[in-house]
Amino acid sequence: MLFLILAILGGSMLSIMMRMSEGRVSSKISMLAVNYITCMLLCAVYMDFNLAIGSEGSGFTLGLGMITGVFYVVSLLLMQLNIRKNGVILPSVFSRLGGLLVPLAVAICFFDESPTILQIIGAVIAGGAMIAINAGPEKTSDASILPLLALLLSDGFATTMSTIYEKLGASELNTQFLFYTFATALLICIVLILKNKERLGWPEILFGLSIGIPNFYASRCLLQALENIPAVIAYPTRGVACIVVVSLAGILLFREHLHKRQWAAIGAILIAVALLNI
Repeated sequence: MLFLILAILGGSMLSIMMRMSEGRVSSKISMLAVNYITCMLLCAVYMDFNLAIGSEGSGFTLGLGMITGVFYVVSLLLMQLNIRKNGVILPSVFSRLGGLLVPLAVAICFFDESPTILQIIGAVIAGGAMIAINAGPEKTSDASILPLLALLLSDGFATTMSTIYEKLGASELNTQFLFYTFATALLICIVLILKNKERLGWPEILFGLSIGIPNFYASRCLLQALENIPAVIAYPTRGVACIVVVSLAGILLFREHLHKRQWAAIGAILIAVALLNI
């Protein structure tokens, strides 16, 4: 349970620190690059600087880690965009929901799994809640809802890749999997930095570190939690808890305001998150 709590705190701090970086950094890609360098260094420390290249399962670990890394960087870029447009609460809700809906859809379409009645109800509730968030006289603009849906999909596919590794990968190579994931994301950031000629300053370094540390421990602690806690308990618990923590932070720290309809929709999503994993 300790690892699950740490994963919840890490995931929540990631969103909160990204919200705090708004208006304080001039190069968001450079900040993300520092974040991934921090994650890679922490991975290397836990691996005793041994990548175990050539060991059984290392090829699969490398390949899936690279795919996951692409989704990781896309997810964080979309998270930044959505925080700027929608605050910190709604992006956190859509991110956690994507981590449940997309793996479920992939399992049904590609692995011939059948959803339970409760999962179907949960998916319907989630879909209705997402429509409710963007409905009504004070609705969010189309320019804001589309990035939220893109975040849902990208975060969902990142979770799907991690879930596939949990089932098919070697548990002793969990940290190597994270290392390859972060390394791939870093390479993408470097390409973008060189293309856009972005600069690295102290704000990017400091916020990159403050994002990278919780980012690493959120991923690592979740993998460790899943070794002892069933996924049907770990994922909904993490999803609901992160939404609650980030929502409280949005209200108390950033004075964010949501309409009653949007709060009702978030409450419905919390119920959907639980039903999707029963």
